[in-house]
Amino acid sequence: MPIDTTIRPGDIITSDLMNSIIITLNRLEEEVDELGGLNRVRIESIQPGGRVGTIVQMTGANFRSPPADNIISIAGELVDEYFPPGNSAELTFRIPRNITITDPQGDVVEVRIDAGEFGRTSASYLLLPASGEADVDIRTLTDVRTGSTTLNTEQDAVVSGNDLGTDANDISIVFEHGGTTHAVTNIVDVAANGQQVRFTVPPIDTIDPPDPAPNIGVATFVYTRGTTEARRGSTSVRRLA
Repeated sequence: MPIDTTIRPGDIITSDLMNSIIITLNRLEEEVDELGGLNRVRIESIQPGGRVGTIVQMTGANFRSPPADNIISIAGELVDEYFPPGNSAELTFRIPRNITITDPQGDVVEVRIDAGEFGRTSASYLLLPASGEADVDIRTLTDVRTGSTTLNTEQDAVVSGNDLGTDANDISIVFEHGGTTHAVTNIVDVAANGQQVRFTVPPIDTIDPPDPAPNIGVATFVYTRGTTEARRGSTSVRRLA
């Protein structure tokens, strides 16, 4: 039976009453701590396993927007290049080029983020030395027919950026969705300056079928030139058939 915690003039404050009040205060403090944790910055993953100077994606919660409002350091060096997508759950940035890693197998370094009112946190990350190859720098993905950033299955799309490569045989493109990898089998055209590649989006049967209207899924776009990989999350793809 709950203890009556109402105190009236002339009442004697018993030990039972004090213990009940203390227990209630402790429970309220725990609830406040749990609620506060919901609004704290959190790192869940950093992908892919990167080299110095490469572009990676950090996923988590309560990142600040715009991305540059976050203060991120890797091995003590500040991140100063951010790329889309960037939101409260995902940040895309370049690992600073001035980090020195001498072990060919990589070193475990600390990644720290200060998200202002959402607090600070850190994570460990295996960082490999720079490869000496130019990074793949993805800037935009657009559907050729509609000009939209939402791509359509079995329709042509264009990826634009820098150092995408000039040899179609050296380029691999896949979409990751629903735990499955969907490979591009038709690279239509590669720009001579290495800044554009046109390809046909593959069928992605893990997206719900278009019944009665086309459905849209969110996939990860993975572009590889030789051995250099770039990933772009939150890529919208509409299944047409």
